[in-house]
Amino acid sequence: MELWKNILWFTLTTAIIFYLASMFFGANVVFGNALLNPVAAVVLSSLVVGLVVSLVGKWGQKKKYPENLWALIYWVVNTGVIYILARTPLSEYVGIGLKPAIWSAVVLGLVVNFAQYGVWKAMYGKKK
Repeated sequence: MELWKNILWFTLTTAIIFYLASMFFGANVVFGNALLNPVAAVVLSSLVVGLVVSLVGKWGQKKKYPENLWALIYWVVNTGVIYILARTPLSEYVGIGLKPAIWSAVVLGLVVNFAQYGVWKAMYGKKK
């Protein structure tokens, strides 16, 4: 049940960040193509990112790394998934495009990472 909750909230957070990135930085971050409209591309891309990040979190439950290392791991995962979605043939099916690909993926991955960290802290940070 906790995995599904993580997938839902991380996907929703990522979708909001992707939508805002395409609104404010439309020259660098583009969603949609001939197969998908922009909203469907945002939803599908964020679903893939949210799923992968949640699976990394599930895998890491048994690992005892410091919080700073986990932040770095999640940032690398977010950036890697965004880059792979944008620069491989998968981009035709998920509808994401980045203009300067590596730098856009790094910055977008960092922003998504901060947002997901905020959601994670809101969900699990206040244990009594």
